[in-house]
Amino acid sequence: MPKRISRRAALAAGAASAAGLSASAAPVPKRDDKGLIGQTVLPKTPDPTAAPVVPPPNAQPGREYLCVLGLSSWEVKGTKEHRSVVFESGRAFLIETDKFVPLTEAVEFFTRELKARPDDAYSYNSRGWAHHLLGKPDAALADYDAFLKAVVDEHPSHRAVVLANRGLLLAETGKFDAAHKDLDAAVEWREPLAWLNRGYAYELAGEFTKRSRRTTNFCSPSRTSRRR
Repeated sequence: MPKRISRRAALAAGAASAAGLSASAAPVPKRDDKGLIGQTVLPKTPDPTAAPVVPPPNAQPGREYLCVLGLSSWEVKGTKEHRSVVFESGRAFLIETDKFVPLTEAVEFFTRELKARPDDAYSYNSRGWAHHLLGKPDAALADYDAFLKAVVDEHPSHRAVVLANRGLLLAETGKFDAAHKDLDAAVEWREPLAWLNRGYAYELAGEFTKRSRRTTNFCSPSRTSRRR
């Protein structure tokens, strides 16, 4: 029987899709002489752009097409000059290396960002996600809470991303009532990963029938991952 892995471990290994949850999670590697390959990395700013490795069918010769990436972390699968290969939604992309920070350096990086710009709510979410992936739930929860306290008047969909993150964390620590409150709110605002996280929360609680029913919408092809 395959070894069961946590959703946090799967995400740390770069498996942030439903299919990826069935894969074996790799440990988070430290930076070494082999460079970035195999490392989990986080975007420095929201919604970075990257070039698809395989251009669209109607691509014009010599023109580079850019897509907006929406996930909060990836695993580097390869490098090419000043860019790295990452996967999102089953597609390979080339992203500029200076657009992301390795997970092993992410907490320090976003802490510096917050010192320089204390009102940068995005860095609270990103540092919280780094703590989350590194297995530091208390620090992650503090950052998610700080984001939600700072982001009150913006569009609710911005809060939904962090509610989905916090709901996942609360479920992993056994606080299922609080987790479902966050995840239900995120689903209300149609945050795609909230469906998946809520299904995983039901699985952790042993409610497998609800897990099957409540993750169906995540598989809709019209939904894409978003991050703030």
